[in-house]
This record gives sequence, C-alpha cells and structure tokens, in this order.
Amino acid sequence: MKLDSPLFNRIRVKPEQERKPAGQMPVCQWPGCDGEATHRAPKGRLREREYWRFCLDHVREYNHSYNYFAGMSEDAVARYQKDSVTGHRPTWRMGFNGATDRFYGGGAADPFEVLREFGAGPGARVRSEKPREEARPVRNAERKAFDTLGLEVGYRLIPLVDRNQSGPLLGRIKAVRRKLSEELGFLIQAVHIRDNLELKPNAYRIAVLGVPVGEGEIHSERDLAINPGGVTAQIVGIKTKDPAFGLDAYWIEPAGKEHALSLGYTVVDAATVVATHLSELLKRHAHQLLGHEEVQQLLDRLAKSAPKLVENLTPGALTLGVVVKVMQDLLVDRVPVRNIRTIAETLAENAARSQDPAVLLAHVREALGSSIVQGIYGLRDELPVITLDPTLEQMLREGLKSGADAGPSFEPGLADRLHGALADAAQQQELRSEPAVLLVPTVLRPWLARFTRHGLPNLAVLAYGEIPTTKSLRVVASVGSAAGANARAATRAA
Repeated sequence: MKLDSPLFNRIRVKPEQERKPAGQMPVCQWPGCDGEATHRAPKGRLREREYWRFCLDHVREYNHSYNYFAGMSEDAVARYQKDSVTGHRPTWRMGFNGATDRFYGGGAADPFEVLREFGAGPGARVRSEKPREEARPVRNAERKAFDTLGLEVGYRLIPLVDRNQSGPLLGRIKAVRRKLSEELGFLIQAVHIRDNLELKPNAYRIAVLGVPVGEGEIHSERDLAINPGGVTAQIVGIKTKDPAFGLDAYWIEPAGKEHALSLGYTVVDAATVVATHLSELLKRHAHQLLGHEEVQQLLDRLAKSAPKLVENLTPGALTLGVVVKVMQDLLVDRVPVRNIRTIAETLAENAARSQDPAVLLAHVREALGSSIVQGIYGLRDELPVITLDPTLEQMLREGLKSGADAGPSFEPGLADRLHGALADAAQQQELRSEPAVLLVPTVLRPWLARFTRHGLPNLAVLAYGEIPTTKSLRVVASVGSAAGANARAATRAA
C-alpha cells in the first residue's frame, strides 16, 4: 500500500464530512457573552459528566474560582479523600461476605490453617452480612427535591460560602439555625448550599422543600445602609430595598459606613443581609420544616422525663398526624413549640372531647397564653389592644353559623372596609412604638388570623381566653362601628 493512499486519510484524520464547519461552535454560556464555546468546564460535585461550555477567557475565570469541595465540611472532605483510594466503591475484609467459602469452604486442604486465619477456610466464622450495593448517583434535580432547605448563589457570591476562603456566610447561617432552633423549639435542618450559573452573578435564591420562597441581589464588596424609617438624608450608593423587610436602603462603599451610621442608617455587611433574609423566611415557613419525624423526636425526648404522658397521648388518645397538625398551626401563628410538655398535656386532656385539630389548637393556645402574651408584650402589666365593635362582632358570629369553612359570609365591600380599618389601627400602634394586637372571641380568632395573615403580618390576633388574668387591658381602638352600620343598611335594602 502506498503512503499517499486515500485510506490513510480515512484512518488517521477525521473525515471531512464529519468535521464541524467553522462558525458553528456553541455559544459561550457565560452570562452576557456571545463568543464561541471552545472549552468545557465541569459543573461541580454531584453533577458529574455535566459541563458548561465557555470561551477561553471565561473558562479561565471559571477555573480560577472553581472548588470541587465547596460546601463540604472538613470531615466530609476527609471521608471523600479516603473513599477515593478505592474508587468510591465498597470494600470489606476477606471472608466478610462469605464469598470465599464458595472457593475454599468445600473441603480445600489447609494444613496450616492459613485460610481459616483470614476467615475463609473450613471452620472459619463467616459473617452473613452482604456487602453494601453501590447506589445510583443522585441527579442534581432529585437532590434539590430532597433538600429541606436550599441556598443557591451566583458565581460572584461563591467566596461568601467557600470554606477554603473563610466564607463569612457559613458562620452566619450556622448561627441562624442555632438561634431559631432555640426560639422555635425544634432543630432546624441543615441548609444545602450550591452555586447556580443560571442566576445573576450577584443573586441568591432560598428554597424550602425544593420550592423557591425568596431571592435577592447583593454586592459582596459593599455594605448595606438601611433606612429604619424617618431618615431623610441622602447618601451616595446604589439604591435598593432590604430583601428581608422591604425597607429603603443603599449599597455603599465600606469607607462610608461611619457617615451613614451618623445619619441614622443601620449598616450591615452582605453576609448579614442574606442571613437575616434567611432567618425571616425560616420563621415564616417554620410550619413546613416541622414534620412527623421532627415531632416524633420531640415526643421521644419528652418520654425520657414523662413516659406515661407520651404513652397516653399517642397513639392512644390522638394519632401522630393530629399532633403534628396542631403544632404546625402553632408555628403558622408564630407561636413556638418549645413547651412541648404543656402542649402534650393539653392535647391528652382534651382528646376525649374532640379530635378536631382546630378545636385542640384553641385549647393549646389558651394553655400557652402566658408565653404568647409575653412574647408580644414582654413583662408589661397593661396591654394595649384593638377590639371589634360589638355589632360587627355579632355579625361575624352569625356568619360563622352557616358552617362555611372559609369563614363568615357577608358582602365583599365589608371585608375590604374591615381590612382597611384594621390596617389603620395597626399603623397607629406602630407609630406609637407599641405592638398591634387584635383581641377577639375564641370562635372568631382562627378566621380573623387567616384574614389578616398576609396583608397585615405584624398584627397579632389573640382570643380573650389567651390573656392571663393577671394582666389588665387598655382598648386603643374599636374597629367596625362604621362598617357595621353600612352592613346593616345594605341588609335592610336587600
């Protein structure tokens, strides 16, 4: 065969028809870049065999900050390195799975008992456990669905969560979990952190049970100057909103921190902004974090000091599902479940009368009344409260008799006026620097709590039975007199 034979071109060089024409390379996936993606870059841990396509400049920048072990603890890194020696496959000592008996256990000659010494020969004690099967790698989308709490960050925020770079956000998140666990009364799950190039470079996203519940953008090299209200002086910076509370704010250079503080602004760093946002969202969604496993752990801990109480409660008096529902409803109203003993005693005491979680919740709230009131008012003896006009209160009572689960039925305009009146009364309390609390009959509290929960999150709705007898009341507003008159006129006209 001649050296210039066309066959050599077919063997040594990719055929011309299979070559990708110039100009048809994929576009670089770096945000804002439309260059040719001539290089591949790994997407990271738990996303093996998945790659980003970048141009040369951006693959260099990506590789410069790439850290395969980002988000892993030191112990996890050590375990990974140890497992890498065997290719991340299970290992066991000789004779552990009994496989050697199939080769040496059938009467093989072992005069010096060498095989027996290694657990393989005749008479050797072979353990019956089977080796652990190699599990299929969990895909990233599946892992997100299993994560109870997740935090995704853009590529510019990776240093905030990189342990190798002493990322400050890791310590803040740990402190948030510890603080909320003490406040709410159960262990807050770990926050799984990962980078996401689909987000903007300075953006982050918080998810609960795989569903995004909040997001924001920060400047990691700047501080956030927040206007707590009443500050009229302007400062130099990037105007924005505080992601946790929606207050007016500015991203300022660190050198301007002292000036902003002197004007009355509250100044925090970028890591604190994310941690505060995370804390507020966890409080708002705490009921989603408390499930059957968490409640069972609380009951198991209580059983060590009060075994008979837990034995009588579940599964004897109530199912675990009812107990979970009552505790979740407490968290919806931002009532901690720290006092698990009082909760369990109240449920056990009233289980014979009713199995309805709503009825049991009312009894538990009354039993926890002192702690609920203290959490709102502190140690003060006189409690400023907002009440309903007797006429409107009677109308709502009559509306509830229809048995509608959604609440009392009345004309839509009345609901709007009631909501507006409650908003005005709550705002006046905030201007007085006093808590906004609506005090209503027990039968109306669940519906009014749902009615105001989203539009007036700072308005607490309490029942009369939840107020300790040692406290005195001071009515600062009576809502609904005008609304009640209009409703009566509309009823007569109909």
